[in-house]
Formats: sequence, C-alpha cells, structure tokens
Amino acid sequence: VVYSVGMMYKNGELYPKDAEKSFLWVKRAMEMGHPDARYFVGFAKERGLGVPIDLPGARKLYQEGAEQLHPLALERLGRFHREGKGVPKDSQLAFRLWMKGAEAGHPLLQSTIGLCYLRQPEFFPNAFPEMAKDDIEAYKWLTLATEGGFKTSAGMRNIAAQRMSVAEIKEAIDKAAAFRPTPAKK
Repeated sequence: VVYSVGMMYKNGELYPKDAEKSFLWVKRAMEMGHPDARYFVGFAKERGLGVPIDLPGARKLYQEGAEQLHPLALERLGRFHREGKGVPKDSQLAFRLWMKGAEAGHPLLQSTIGLCYLRQPEFFPNAFPEMAKDDIEAYKWLTLATEGGFKTSAGMRNIAAQRMSVAEIKEAIDKAAAFRPTPAKK
C-alpha cells in the first residue's frame, strides 16, 4: 500500500502530482523491502525527481536490484556502464548485465539483447562496436521478448528476418522454442 500511495503522488492519481511526496512514500516502501520501490528510488536519484541528483546513490540501488535480477535495475545499471555514467565505460559489462536479465526471462532485457545483436545504429549507435551482428540471435531474443509481451520487439524482429534465409529463421525459431529461463541465483 505504501508503494501505491507513492505512485499515486507520482502520477497525480487520487492525490495531486507531487514528486517530493512520491519520493518519500516510495522510499518508505523501499525500506520495507519492496523491490520495485528500490528501483524507483534509484531512478528518482538518477533523474532528480523529488530529490537532488545522486548518481552514486542511484547506481548503488540499481546494483542491489540487479543482484535480485530486477529487470529495470539491470537495464539502468547496464546503461550506467554503457554510457560511462559515473563509472568507466564498459559496454561488455552492460551486455552481461542485460544478458543476465534476458536469460532470467525478462522481456524488456530480451528485447535489449536482441537489439544488441541486431546492430541497427538507430537503436544503439556506436554502443557495441566490438560485437558482431548476429541476426539468428537477434531474431531469437526478439521473438522471446515479443512472446513475453514486449510487442514492439516484433517490428525489430522483422528487420532481422529481412536479412535472413528461411533456414536461418527456422534455426532462430528453434532456439527460441528451446529457451528455458535461468532461475535467479541466491
């Protein structure tokens, strides 16, 4: 309930929009152990929503969330490393963080991994210059993301399909069908 009140202040639902009150309520929820609240407090600190910008504090909260395989925490922490936001730039670490979430079955991160393999500059300009394009892996991960409810991945999957043979598409479909999420490690 505490987290919900914070979100109501954030979105102006039932209560007037108020970033500071939202932050305080969500921070209470985080202190009570709510995993989404940890991510939101990190995001608020990263963007200065109701509190001053605090990149080290945001990164710490994202790291804690990433250890629990929280998909949005993994995504943001990966961006910190990809962009060098308060840490040395490390696109390989960003990729590994996103892959951990993708392998755990999170559609957002499956889509992100698919985009990394797709290597379309409009999605990730110059982000992974050392990584080879792999349309089979792109198609596989974008299929999993689409099936997991991340519907925008279907259009990106079609970009890969246009460059693939029928045999390659079949291979990618077979790989997606064989995929089993990796459970979180304690």
